[in-house]
Amino acid sequence: MTINRCWRSTATVALLVFAAASASAQTTLFTTVEDFTDWENSTTQDSVDLDGSSTNGLAGGGVAGTAGSLALLPSSNYNFHFSPGQQGNAELVSALGIGGEFVFEHDFPTPLQAGSYFQLGVGLNYNDHFDQLFGATVDNMDGTYTTTVPYTFDGIPADGGYLQIGIIYNAELSGVAVTVDNIRVQNTVPEPATMGSVLLGLVVMGLGWRKTR
Repeated sequence: MTINRCWRSTATVALLVFAAASASAQTTLFTTVEDFTDWENSTTQDSVDLDGSSTNGLAGGGVAGTAGSLALLPSSNYNFHFSPGQQGNAELVSALGIGGEFVFEHDFPTPLQAGSYFQLGVGLNYNDHFDQLFGATVDNMDGTYTTTVPYTFDGIPADGGYLQIGIIYNAELSGVAVTVDNIRVQNTVPEPATMGSVLLGLVVMGLGWRKTR
C-alpha cells in the first residue's frame, strides 16, 4: 500500500471515530412548575417561562405539566436552592451517568448595581458529596443566558442514599428576582447508528486495503 493511501486510510479512521465521540445526548430534568415544586428557599412561577415547554422533565415523569420556571431572590451571600430528593427517580439517576454537563437557561438581575456581582452554578448533594460547581455563561442576546457546568457523578449506593440537585449562587446584590429554567444534562456518548457507521467504514476501508496489496 502506498504512503498516500495509508494517509487517507488513517484520516478516514480519525474522522469516523471523531463523529462517534462527538455525538451527544441531552435530557431535561427540570423545566415546568411541577418539576420545580418544593425546591428549598425558592418559588415557582408560571407567569415567566424561558423555554416554552409544558412537558415535565424527568423530575416530573415526562408527562404534561405547566410551563414555568424557578424564581430565586438572591441576597448578598452564597446560597443553595435544592430540589426535593431524587434518589428514588431511577430514570433521572441513570440520566446523570458518570458525568457530563449541566445546562440551563436564566436571566440576570439587571442592571447590576455598581460593585455588585452575580454567578450561578449547580450543586450536587448526595452520599459523601456536597459538590459546588461553576462553569461558563453565554449571552443569548435576547435577555436570557445559557450556563454550562461540567460535573462528575459517583452514583447512588445499592443499599440506599439520597440525591438533591440544586442551583447555587455567589452574589452581592439584593431585592432582584432571578429566573432559572430548563435544567438538563448533556452526556457525550457514541450513538448506536454512529458506531455502526464507524464499523461499516472500517470494513470498507479494510476491503480497499486488501485490494491494493
